[in-house]
Order: sequence, then C-alpha cells, then structure tokens
Amino acid sequence: MRIRSQRELKGMELALVSYFCTDMGRILAIDYGRKRTGLAVTDPLKIIPGGLTTVPTHTLLDFLRDYVSRWSVSCWDCHAG
Repeated sequence: MRIRSQRELKGMELALVSYFCTDMGRILAIDYGRKRTGLAVTDPLKIIPGGLTTVPTHTLLDFLRDYVSRWSVSCWDCHAG
C-alpha cells in the first residue's frame, strides 16, 4: 500500500489506534523529583500529551490514588530527575 499524503497517514494511524487499543485509558507520565513531581497525561486516544499538574512529592501517592479512581489510566511512564 502506498501512502499518498500526510492526511492519509494520520487517518491510518487513528484507525490502527482504535483497532488495536481496546483499553482507551490515558498514559500518565511522572517526572519524579525530591521536592516536587510533575505529571502529564494524554488524551483518551493516547495521541496528544499535556501537562496535568505539579504536586509536592510527599503528597504524590495520595494524588495518584485520587486521580486513578476518577480517570482510566492504562499505562505509566516514570522519569526520576
């Protein structure tokens, strides 16, 4: 199959995501620090990431418990910095 345009490629990517990903939970990225931890999350289709918030590290587990109880998260990505 030959792809003729960027638009056609994007359409194929979206079709593959919706076909292969039965769990449409979000990806949650964690940038762990000693004092503060940054969090980012994708949209439900896992295409567009965006900053979520920054929390004091000592409150991180409480924040994650609350967030995961309200939103579907299918994948975690952690970076210690």
